[in-house]
Amino acid sequence: MTGGTVAAITRDVDQVPIVVVRHPDNLLTVYANVDSIAVAKGDTVRRGQQIGVVRQSSPAFLHFEVRNGFESVDPVDYLN
Repeated sequence: MTGGTVAAITRDVDQVPIVVVRHPDNLLTVYANVDSIAVAKGDTVRRGQQIGVVRQSSPAFLHFEVRNGFESVDPVDYLN
């Protein structure tokens, strides 16, 4: 997947941070359960750039989604 633009930085109902990146062709990537967010809305980001760190929890985890518009899609085709 190519780089993109930070479309939103928000929180879910439990106040867990979420970062949304808009990519070409109507694709979005969603990263939830992040801390120390290193980007701001409107920033251009590139593949491999750190946008934050996984929050401390037991076990620690990152929620990752790829969306085509509003539809969730299998991320395997976009990862390599």
